[in-house]
Amino acid sequence: MIVSCKDVVVLDDEDVDNLLDICTAVELVENAISAKASGNLVCPPRFRLETSSGDLVFTSGAVIHRSVDVLGFRVYSTVPTPTNGVTQETTIYDGKTGIIKGIILGSKLGAMRTGAIGGVAIKHMSKEGRCEVGVLGSGVQAETQLRACIAVRDVSKVKVFSPNPNHRSSFVHKFRRLCDIIAVESAKDCVQNVNILIVATNSSLPVFDTKWLSPDVHINSVGPKFVDNHELPEDLITQCELIATDSIEQLNAYSPSHFIKGYSSSAQVRDLGEVVGSSQPFRRGNPSITLFLSVGLSGTEVIIGNDLIERSKATA
Repeated sequence: MIVSCKDVVVLDDEDVDNLLDICTAVELVENAISAKASGNLVCPPRFRLETSSGDLVFTSGAVIHRSVDVLGFRVYSTVPTPTNGVTQETTIYDGKTGIIKGIILGSKLGAMRTGAIGGVAIKHMSKEGRCEVGVLGSGVQAETQLRACIAVRDVSKVKVFSPNPNHRSSFVHKFRRLCDIIAVESAKDCVQNVNILIVATNSSLPVFDTKWLSPDVHINSVGPKFVDNHELPEDLITQCELIATDSIEQLNAYSPSHFIKGYSSSAQVRDLGEVVGSSQPFRRGNPSITLFLSVGLSGTEVIIGNDLIERSKATA
């Protein structure tokens, strides 16, 4: 029997681009992080269905709070695919009726929410004022992190480095109308003298030396983070005044373990919700290095997905 789906909104990557801007995404994620801190966001660690050819990865979440009452999940495949077919989808349910409100197909939603999480971290952990930004990496995650950074900070200059000259040139081309941006020839050139450093690579080895860092830099790390496979140098951990993550639960649930768990300072990792909700600024007058470890707070894609569906209905 064919079931009518006329009341279920179906969106794709093009719709996400048309309906959602990064400033709105940052605001929605900030609300989600605050909801988590107050106990109004249900956000368990992700679940993996493992197979010999690849995995299905599920993240889920629910918001039960005043005007917002939704639940849902996002699922994506890690099976190698030679095509440009859809490998990700997010499903949103009405929290009161249990009825599916909509489905978002494609990868844009996931990338946007990861960038927005990084934007919230930069907003609350980096120093205010005009700043210079370094970007290690030139992929989608680097792009959304930088867009979110530009949304929350007054960026004077951006330097980008990735090993492939064509990739970094393409990255510069995408941002040339948004900021003063240049490609540089080495990771050292990218890292030195910046106030904010975005690290979004696929490297299994550390991509910079801590000797290159400014004494008051804030770092967002998005890439590999496991004990035997990580983009950050190990000695960075002991140099940070503040380390935060968007999900302590997810950080502790990783297998293999998150590389920070091998250090005594791992117990000092703060939840980003504590930082966002604190009445005392975490940035002191003295120079200090701060680090944000992005692990992907579940439920954030549900909140953004619900907003997309409501916007779609309003413009229909």
